[in-house]
Formats: sequence, structure tokens, C-alpha cells
Amino acid sequence: MTSHYANAPVTWGIWGANTLPAGHTATEILDACQAAGYDGCELGPLGLFPQDPAALGEALAARDLRLAGAYVPIRALGTPHELDADRAALNQVCELLAAVDGRAPIILAEETYPELKALIGRPREGSPRDAGPEEWDALIEVFAAAAAAVRGWGLTASFHPHLATHVERAADLDRLMEATDLGLTLDTGHLVGGGDRWERVLDTWGPRIDHVHIKDIDETAMAQLVASGAAVSIAEISRELGQGTLDLGAFLDGLDAIGFDGWIVVEQDRSPDTARPYRDVAQEQRRNREWLRSHRQSEHSPRRKGHQ
Repeated sequence: MTSHYANAPVTWGIWGANTLPAGHTATEILDACQAAGYDGCELGPLGLFPQDPAALGEALAARDLRLAGAYVPIRALGTPHELDADRAALNQVCELLAAVDGRAPIILAEETYPELKALIGRPREGSPRDAGPEEWDALIEVFAAAAAAVRGWGLTASFHPHLATHVERAADLDRLMEATDLGLTLDTGHLVGGGDRWERVLDTWGPRIDHVHIKDIDETAMAQLVASGAAVSIAEISRELGQGTLDLGAFLDGLDAIGFDGWIVVEQDRSPDTARPYRDVAQEQRRNREWLRSHRQSEHSPRRKGHQ
């Protein structure tokens, strides 16, 4: 089994094309990925990296990097105007990936809702923002159509369950997967934050897992936010690999057990308003890559403790 390892712009506080901190360039992210020994980088929001396929391909090739996919949120239950705009953006991303690297997956997700952030870790049933049967039908229809559009470009469509969306909890994930033929992006932080267990997901949906976002979170910090009544932000609870509360070593063993050989993308979500120098972020991502080297069983001899 040979997985490839990548980083993602959200690790650097990039949540939109205009959230690159003053004084920094997008190529610094690619330089840092190369220096840390990653094999690739996700695309990030349109406009961050060059949108000309030749220029993007050259920027990646110059650093011996590949595109590790592109995250595309869709306001599935939004207004017709919002949905049309998101479909147009999806088409742009597909056109770019098809021209640069047709192996890179399109990672579909529902766009987050501010109202649902206040419900992370709390009962949602009965909330005005909980999806009813008609909304679920619409959501399934939108993502099934999005997947068909992606495949029309010769690309792979994978779905990313995400906090503060309608596909956050275990039952939400199962409902969508049962109703579609989408692949699955397993994000360890969003999965556990939504109350699910990676062991269950590997057992239930292992053959459809085609992309991984590896993220360590501090579940104690999350519980404190929930207890205080504050909304939970994934950026507030993300930690370097091995510094949170998740047993990611056992998770990597679980990936080996199902024969996973796709992209493993480090996402250490960071708020876009951070003032932390990029040199510090680069050092963190070097440590994250070293952590992966020392903890992936398929790369090294047996090591470390078992699952807690």
C-alpha cells in the first residue's frame, strides 16, 4: 500500500481566495510543502493558486508536487441563485483539475451554516435548522447531480461530512451514503466532533473511503466550549498531529487494515485572522509530516501503543 501525503491551504489560515495574509504569497505554501517532504497540496479556494492550468502545473512540477484534490462546498439548501453560483464554481474547479491532474479528487461538502455552529455537540432534533424529509430529498438530489457533473469531467467525486452542516452525525452520513454512490472523504476531526467513531466508519463504509483528511483535535477543549454555550470552531480545537486527544496511530492502522492507498491530507485548521508567522506554521507542518512518517505502519516496522 502506497499512500501519498499532502497538506491543505486551510492549515495556513486560507478559508477563501482573499484570506491570504498581507506580506505572504501562495507559493510560500507550496515551498513549505516541498521542504517538509509532502507529495502534494490541495487546491484551496479558486484564486489562491494560478487558475491557468499551465501556470499551476508548472508551479507544482517545479516543486515535485501534485494536486491532492479540491474542496468544493455547495449551498445545497440555499437559494436558486446561491446554488447556481456554487455549481458554476464547481464547473470551474473541475475544468482546472481535469487540465492539470485528472487523478485529483473533487471533495464535495455542504457549505457550513452559522446557525448550526451553535449546535455542534448539542442536541439538534427539533431545531429550525435540522433538515426535514423534503430538505433531505433536495440535499441528496443536489449532491447526486454534483457527483454526476464531476464524473462528466472524468474526475472522482468524494463527499466530506462536515461540522455545522446537515451531514455531520453518524446517521446523517449513513443516510447520504445509502442514497448515493459517492465516495467518502474521512476527516478525523469532523468525524469525531460530530459524535461518530472512525472504527464504525471504517467497518461500515471502508470500501468507499477514497480520500482522508487527518486532523487531531482537543476533545476537552471542545467539551469546554459546548459547556460554556459558545459555538464550536474547528480552528479552535485543531492541534498538531499527536498533540490532541485522538488516537491517530490506531486510525492509521485502521486505514492499513482496509488497504487504503489514497491521499492522506494534513489539515490543522487555522483561523484566517491569525497573526502567527508562516515560518512557525511551516515548522508545524514539517513536524506533522515527521509524525506521519513515524506512525504509519505501512512505511515502518510495528511501533507505538495500540488503540486506547
